[in-house]
Amino acid sequence: MGRLQSIIESARETITGAFNGPARELEAATAQLRESFSTIEGMMAEDAGWRRLTTIGSEEFTLAGVKRNSDVCRLMSVSDPLVKRGVHVRAGYVFGAGVGVTAKATAENSPQDVNAVIQAFWDAPANRRALTGMQAQHRLEHAQATDGNIFIALRTDPNSGAVTARTIPLTEITGVLTNPENAAEPRYYLRAWTEKLYDTASTQTVSKEAYYPALGWRPVAQPQTIGGIPVDWTTPIHHQADGSPDGWAWGVPDIFAALPWARAYKVYLEDWARLMRALARISHRVTAKNNKAAAEARRALQQAALSPTPGVIGAVDATVEAMPKTGAAIDAESGKPLASMVAAALGVPVTMLLGDPGQTGARAVAETLDRPMLNDLMARQHLWQETYRAILGHVIDAAIAAPQGPLKGTVKQVAGQWDISLPDGVERTLVFHFPDLNEQTLAETIDAVTKTYGTGLVPYETLALLTLRALGVRDPDEIIAGMTDPTTGEFIPAGANLADAIIAQATRGERSDE
Repeated sequence: MGRLQSIIESARETITGAFNGPARELEAATAQLRESFSTIEGMMAEDAGWRRLTTIGSEEFTLAGVKRNSDVCRLMSVSDPLVKRGVHVRAGYVFGAGVGVTAKATAENSPQDVNAVIQAFWDAPANRRALTGMQAQHRLEHAQATDGNIFIALRTDPNSGAVTARTIPLTEITGVLTNPENAAEPRYYLRAWTEKLYDTASTQTVSKEAYYPALGWRPVAQPQTIGGIPVDWTTPIHHQADGSPDGWAWGVPDIFAALPWARAYKVYLEDWARLMRALARISHRVTAKNNKAAAEARRALQQAALSPTPGVIGAVDATVEAMPKTGAAIDAESGKPLASMVAAALGVPVTMLLGDPGQTGARAVAETLDRPMLNDLMARQHLWQETYRAILGHVIDAAIAAPQGPLKGTVKQVAGQWDISLPDGVERTLVFHFPDLNEQTLAETIDAVTKTYGTGLVPYETLALLTLRALGVRDPDEIIAGMTDPTTGEFIPAGANLADAIIAQATRGERSDE
């Protein structure tokens, strides 16, 4: 029995040993795997912290996060000198002294005067205050930098077709409804706001809520309410969003990427100023054999500072010398890389951002935009051009669709939506006049126009328009319109009268015996 027990124990040890090795290896591998997952979880936890910090949802910034980011960016745009200047410099490049637009279809060359409708909208006082005036354009570019989202409401008179533009603050937008089949296609914007009603006797505040259709969404079946909330079909909204990755519903402010670097530059300059102030407080260095002599020298310096004849100290058993500054100062220019990151985020030259081209770069560099930056600013101009094109397209459509509208056209149903078009032979083409970003001086522009004059390569009307723009004349299109024969539409150069123009045209064979 004892021998049998011994054999059983031996077999058990053999079997246990055979399994323990792989088991230990498996346990070690499992521990390593657990450690790897722990590392990944730590990284994800850190990423989640960033997500909470920046209020990012599952894929993008939430609307609440967009509004909080906007609050911070707005504050920085008025409190931080670097950010404030960057926003103003960018707006100056994009809009300059303002932007103009003309339609090619005029009373002189088209059955319908589309340009008159466009100019009436563009020059209306309310629209100039909100959208088309120079101050409004710079203000909206500032809003694009601080909010990343601009909402332009287009109040449309259903009878006359007149359109009045106004902006809706980001804070009043509370939601968006999109195409069920395409989340990137907005259809309705939800707005919540308060109205202050007042008369001679009292005032009161009323809370309101409404849906507004997205510009371009014109279904034939137009619901009057959605979820019990009214829909204002007379006021479509154009949403300009920029700075966000593809697929995001909300834009990202330009200032957002500049925030940490603007703060870092501010802290750097504060530390530099603090160091300079500390160094300024150390005037002399005392070298003595013992503490008693050093104390006597210190008292002598203090008494000399308070003496009616400062600068004279008595004899002391110590060496007193002015504190050398060699190696103690920190160059403020060392913070330029931080400012360069702010300039990169805002898309402007760092030389212009710091406003000191003599110290931060050669003058030629300070006055010239490199090609990538030039393309970036031109892209911003095209962003606004597309916004204006969409809005003016609605202005034309409203003038056609309204019973008393100034334009005639066709309104028909296409795939469940209203399609509005001008008749054949009437162009919708719009020409926008943004400030030229190419580095060309006034003298060079005038010289080019002068050399082109008389060659027949460019019409005189175009040359006159280019000259007026180069001279910085406001509303050059109106001046050109005043230089046009109202009967024939022929351009009459300045200084010439109608008879001279007719004779010149007849001599060139451009005119019959009218």
